[in-house]
Amino acid sequence: MIMDKEYKKKHGIFFTPDTVVNKIVDNLKINNNSKILEPSFGEGIFIDSIISANKKKDLEITGIELDKHLFKNSSKKYSNKKNVKIYNQNFLTDFHDDNFDLIIGNPPYGSKIEKKEFELLKSNKIFDNFGKEPAILFTLKAISLLKNHGRLIFILPSTILRVRSFLNFRNYLKSVSKINTITNLHQVFPDVGYETFVLDLTLQRQMTDYTIKVEDFDKRSHSELSFSFIKERNTIPLYLDKKMEKIITEIEDNTIKLSSISTMPRGIPLSVSNNLISKEKKSDYTKLLTGRNIAKYGLNQNPEFYVPNYLYTEKFKEKKILSQNLAYKIVSTLDTKGRLVNDTVNTIYVSDEEYLTEYVLAIMNSKIMIFYLQNVITNRARLNIHLDSPYVGEIPIKKLPKNEQEQIKKDVDDLIFNKNDNARILIERKINEIYGIDENFDFERYSIFGKANI
Repeated sequence: MIMDKEYKKKHGIFFTPDTVVNKIVDNLKINNNSKILEPSFGEGIFIDSIISANKKKDLEITGIELDKHLFKNSSKKYSNKKNVKIYNQNFLTDFHDDNFDLIIGNPPYGSKIEKKEFELLKSNKIFDNFGKEPAILFTLKAISLLKNHGRLIFILPSTILRVRSFLNFRNYLKSVSKINTITNLHQVFPDVGYETFVLDLTLQRQMTDYTIKVEDFDKRSHSELSFSFIKERNTIPLYLDKKMEKIITEIEDNTIKLSSISTMPRGIPLSVSNNLISKEKKSDYTKLLTGRNIAKYGLNQNPEFYVPNYLYTEKFKEKKILSQNLAYKIVSTLDTKGRLVNDTVNTIYVSDEEYLTEYVLAIMNSKIMIFYLQNVITNRARLNIHLDSPYVGEIPIKKLPKNEQEQIKKDVDDLIFNKNDNARILIERKINEIYGIDENFDFERYSIFGKANI
């Protein structure tokens, strides 16, 4: 069925490629007499694939589809299949059957939940405190309809694994289920900006530890993670393995989070297209820096923007770190001249007297911390995450005596004020030593774009 792009976007409809469906269904072991549900069946591709792969089995299959056009097309296809029942209804509010052995599908995501529908959902306790993302609401409802030890397999947006606003949902998953496999699909959907993954879980409360399989759909490879490693973490990693668990643990040992020793507001909320912006210096104007002006341990002079003096506040006079507000790497410099910045820049004021600003800056700009950011904090996200406090605040700062921090401060000052580029190598080497990482560690292997971004 051909659907308009805007219609699909509005309703969160993304049809699943055959290659993904075949990969999922080929690995399924479905018992005879299994009760199966696809709660947003679209064109019925999962239902068709399951029927085709299990021709000799007696299965009870239910399909739900809200879109009347999709439902009408499928009605003819399944009219002569006695073991398939399909319904044109709202899965979240109107469907109440339960005790399913398997719930599978690609629920809608990114679409808007109408106010009336959301008010109805709020009356159901299973949706408390989880927001309005349809993919999450579908997953919560689906889990509630599984029998004990029933299995859920959903294709979901990868933001669910990393974005802070979905933390409650991740914690819920870890508390009620055994996560069998996470398959990174990357951007497998044509014309869709989302990165997606396959969540495969079993409804059962867990023991202390077990192994989670992490697959890469593009590379046809897999690794393993310990549940105990991810249990208390804010993200569910896609790019780590049991070997890397030890390195991450070493990095985090004897540290304090950056958010605990600093404040980090963005600069003033002013776009460069705003009418207040001037590209020429005026007597009653102040220079404004943007993210493009920030370099590692320095400033780029261009582009040049100026804003009225009244936008400048006393807070900007304080010593601080200026950091680009990007999703995939850290680029920061020291500011001792009271620079004014807009909100494409994060300002980091180190408030704990036990930590020197220059020491924190050296850690933020290090290869270790870019590796940590990409693989532990943001899951190598290229989109959707700004490096504000909820994310950059997670950077682990090693607790180090002040006199040892002073040695790193000297190197940072030498690099910034004396333009001694050799100091960059010394800083990197010292940070490696502090965090217990071999200087020959292959950071490029774990970087989003390779050497250019470490």
